[in-house]
Amino acid sequence: FRTRLSRIGLAHSSAQASRFWWQKVVAVVISHERRVLFVHVHRTGGTSIQKHLKETLFGAQNLGLQHSSLIEAKRLIGPEFASYFKFAFVRSPWERLISWFFLMRRHYLDDAPPPELSGPESLPDYLKRCLQIIEGGQRWHYQCPPQQITLLEEEDGSVGVDVLGRFES
Repeated sequence: FRTRLSRIGLAHSSAQASRFWWQKVVAVVISHERRVLFVHVHRTGGTSIQKHLKETLFGAQNLGLQHSSLIEAKRLIGPEFASYFKFAFVRSPWERLISWFFLMRRHYLDDAPPPELSGPESLPDYLKRCLQIIEGGQRWHYQCPPQQITLLEEEDGSVGVDVLGRFES
């Protein structure tokens, strides 16, 4: 599952500040013919999985944005959603957070973002910032990955995938 996510470009103007490269990559994979839906959770090896599915699963195509939630997929599919086999992978929250830190460091060091979007300078500073974000009640912030459950939950808060795999590095 070693993949290198290619950068598609970071917006540098204030007007485009919310349009980051990871929001521009299209990917939740679905096969209507086989009734299969893969929900891609950030930093879990999902890019390799979606690539494999698109190469080997008949009718596999993109649905929504990469890292779309299960709720969004349900909205896009409609009443047939219940008949799909849904799966995803999760990762140890600590390993995933460290992976996100190095992704942010690599991305910001390479692309020189505007000052208001500065990346984390050190791991301890990054962890403090993420803790503040989480304790503040934010479910999403560009510098910290969203909680994995936010991509996999149904409207009632239950996990909505049929199989949940575990990524180990």
